[in-house]
Amino acid sequence: MQFYSQDKFLIEELSEYVGSALQAGDAAIVVATEQHRNNLLQWLSVRGLDIAGLVEQGRFQMMDAAQLLSTIMSDGRPNGDRFKEVVGGIVAKALRVCERQPSASGNLR
Repeated sequence: MQFYSQDKFLIEELSEYVGSALQAGDAAIVVATEQHRNNLLQWLSVRGLDIAGLVEQGRFQMMDAAQLLSTIMSDGRPNGDRFKEVVGGIVAKALRVCERQPSASGNLR
C-alpha cells in the first residue's frame, strides 16, 4: 500500500519497485485503476522491460482494482473466502512461475 498526494509520485515509486523486481527475475502483481496501470506500463516500457514477454511468462500480472473488488464482494461486503480464492490463486500462480525459473531469486512482490 502506498499513500500519495500526486499520481506522478505513485507511478514513479511503483515503477521503481515493480521494475526492480522484474529485472531481478521475480514476479510482480499490480492491482490498480486503469489510468494507473496505463501510466505504470509506460514507465516500465521506458525502463526497457519486455512487458508482453513478462505477462506471457506469468511473471507480471495486472488487475483492475474495481473488477477485483466486485469479484470478492458478497452482499455489499468483502468475502474472505472469495478473496483467498481469487487473490490466493493469482499469488500461487506467480510463485509457481518464480520457482520454475532458476535465475530468479524466487520472490514475489
